[in-house]
Amino acid sequence: MLTWPDSLPYHPDRESFTYRPGDGRRASETDSGIDSVQRRLSGAVKSLSLTLICSLDQVVRIERWWKEDTKGGVREWLMPNPLITDVPLTDEYGNALINGDGNNITTDAWVLVRFRPRGEPPAFTLYSAHEWQVTLDLEILP
Repeated sequence: MLTWPDSLPYHPDRESFTYRPGDGRRASETDSGIDSVQRRLSGAVKSLSLTLICSLDQVVRIERWWKEDTKGGVREWLMPNPLITDVPLTDEYGNALINGDGNNITTDAWVLVRFRPRGEPPAFTLYSAHEWQVTLDLEILP
């Protein structure tokens, strides 16, 4: 199983981050009245669109990730969950939980993802003199 490279960021730029829960419903038109809605799937695919701020070296690595590692966006991989990874744990009063070394205790969660089949490949936009915005259109698999 592929895993997201440690050398690449996974925390998205907050302004461009979009998460959509999976929609497991099926709607059918009726002869009269409102549409009939039924549950279609219990484990629907979730949508995740995010932009990462990257160095030029990271841009090159992501392009190689797309072309070679995921075989042009076909293979799935494990990646730190950008929704909840590295979030500090707190007690009931909101105080950060600290380990024996004095560091915050944080969450660690992984998700199985792939590039959206009907989505776009990674997009690379120059952000500043030394940084790039890399937009990824992903699906979180059940």
